[in-house]
Amino acid sequence: MRYDNAELNERLAADYVIGTMRGAARRRFEDIMAGHIPLRRAVHRWEQRLFWLSMQLPPVQPPPEVWARIERQIAPPGSVMPVAVPSRLWQALAAGIAAVALVLGTLLVSRAPEVQVQVKVEKQAIESAHTAIVADNTAPIWVVNAYPDTAELRVQAVRSVPLADNQSFELWMLPDSGAAPVSLGLLPRVGSAVLTVSAEQLRILAATSKLAVSIEPAGGSPTGAPTGPIPYSAPLLHTAPV
Repeated sequence: MRYDNAELNERLAADYVIGTMRGAARRRFEDIMAGHIPLRRAVHRWEQRLFWLSMQLPPVQPPPEVWARIERQIAPPGSVMPVAVPSRLWQALAAGIAAVALVLGTLLVSRAPEVQVQVKVEKQAIESAHTAIVADNTAPIWVVNAYPDTAELRVQAVRSVPLADNQSFELWMLPDSGAAPVSLGLLPRVGSAVLTVSAEQLRILAATSKLAVSIEPAGGSPTGAPTGPIPYSAPLLHTAPV
């Protein structure tokens, strides 16, 4: 495998940091990363992105059987785990596990060639088929998930970025065919939003690998095409068959 491809390095780094790269593939990646500066930089970028995102998630207290299972797995053979563990440590571990679980449920990255990955997440009644994380050079801003089964686009604002009161952020598909951008609707500045998407929009979405965000007048573009600056873009990952 060649490691001079920037896009491939990003995918491998994401698999490694999220934890979907396992076993021999993970050990081989660590050996290569030790002498490969671009790979180490890519891993560092993903660590920074996910650390910031995990800090926005509320702590969740797992059930007692989770801790019992962790104790059995980490205890050396023949050892006895302490009876009392500081509650602050348990709270920190609980927050970490909750963050990882939620991040894995959202940040599903494409499989890179020659890397076997397995993602074990809780099955939901409805699965996202398309996922994107819109970010700037600092951290994620929006997490976008598309659900063809319900014809919905669910957007979560991870953090707020400055924007004038008379302006809006609008989300666009950039079709792989080179056709004109197609609007998916306005993005929330804070909190979350559910946008309805048509069958035609879903068809275009399935043939799109990049999204973009433009700054438009309040209420959206008056022309049906981007009219203002486009400060953000993001790859669109197809996480389930459509």
